[in-house]
Amino acid sequence: MLILPAFLWLLLSLVAIAVDVCMFFLLIRLILTRRNIDRLRGFDDAGRTLVNAVTARTGRLWYRVVRKKLSHQGELLVSLVALLFTWLVLLEIARLL
Repeated sequence: MLILPAFLWLLLSLVAIAVDVCMFFLLIRLILTRRNIDRLRGFDDAGRTLVNAVTARTGRLWYRVVRKKLSHQGELLVSLVALLFTWLVLLEIARLL
């Protein structure tokens, strides 16, 4: 009987780690929109596809709901906040298991 909750806890933990990684790359891109830091370019190159996919999805969803287009920095910030709330919910669910 304990196998299913343990499996769900592990699955939720892995999804939370994936959200963590995505938030890291979004934060790197947000920093690089303001300043040019050469040490962070490698991280930006590594997460470029992931960040572009997340911000594109967020921009489309935002336009569907609000009917206004977000700037690139706005897409990054909204994506980061949405992923932060998702991360918090996942950790709370994992804690309850």
